[in-house]
Amino acid sequence: MLYTYTNCTKPEKFVKTRPGNEAPVRQRVNLTIRADVIAAAKELGLNASKAAEAGIAEAVRSAREAEWRRDNKAAIDAHNDRVGRDGPAIIAEWTRSAWKSNGAI
Repeated sequence: MLYTYTNCTKPEKFVKTRPGNEAPVRQRVNLTIRADVIAAAKELGLNASKAAEAGIAEAVRSAREAEWRRDNKAAIDAHNDRVGRDGPAIIAEWTRSAWKSNGAI
């Protein structure tokens, strides 16, 4: 496996990455954050930029999931209705008795 080494401005801070998996580009932004939250982060030795990035990444993931669920609601509901009515298309042996007791098969 070939690796490349990315210099992060300091010679001792080389980051090993696989080809095609280069570190994401960072962008400077201005954020307004409550003073008590920043004070607590500093007191705990947290990196505010990384904490903010993690929070934003989680909010993006959650929003994308909610959007996907909204976009696919009709298909999910149709699938759940069919499984409720007919049972699953493929039934593992170890679940067969549970489906029989529910009357699905």
